[in-house]
Amino acid sequence: MNDLLDQFNMLNEYWDFSNRMEKVLHDVYKENLEKLVLPIDIKFVAENLGFDIYRSNLSFPSQVYGWLQEKTISLSPNITYKEQQWVVAQGIAMHHLGLGGAINNPFFVKNNIDTVSVDIMSILLLLPIFLFQKDLSEYMANTDHFIGSQYLEHLCNRSQIPMPQLCFGYYIINLMLCFQRQIDFKNSGYDVMAFQEKDEKNEFINIYL
Repeated sequence: MNDLLDQFNMLNEYWDFSNRMEKVLHDVYKENLEKLVLPIDIKFVAENLGFDIYRSNLSFPSQVYGWLQEKTISLSPNITYKEQQWVVAQGIAMHHLGLGGAINNPFFVKNNIDTVSVDIMSILLLLPIFLFQKDLSEYMANTDHFIGSQYLEHLCNRSQIPMPQLCFGYYIINLMLCFQRQIDFKNSGYDVMAFQEKDEKNEFINIYL
């Protein structure tokens, strides 16, 4: 039961991240919401939030994609466009959480609560859940056979998120949507975290393990 509560609290926090990042995007695009589409122009978002972004002429260690100092994001000269998208989103997320310093290649970093939070916020900036759902719905309407790997290739191009980070984000977003479905079931009177038994009045009640 404690594990379920821990998962509930974790996913509830992720939904809070999602709401906060969607608010950031809506505040930036409030005059032009029709332009809030995939791929997110994260450089435009950052600049509207007061960030300065530049590509450094200095060589960076292979594990470092960029650097955040206050509201200045410096980019490694050797990263791709998709990696640049990721670095800028990471810079916004780090600043949002009061962090700074190196923006690392995630495969060279030992995960902790801060890096995981930054990664999830970055995903939710570059792939807001409402745009993910819209894209998936449109994709499903135009295919007879859904193949996950093919959809991920499509989504990688649509979102301009590097594939490794996208796979992580796809997993997290699906967890969040499953969690939301559980909440919807519970609000309708059916709690998937419980099983039902009849009480002394022969009425069904929820029993928790």
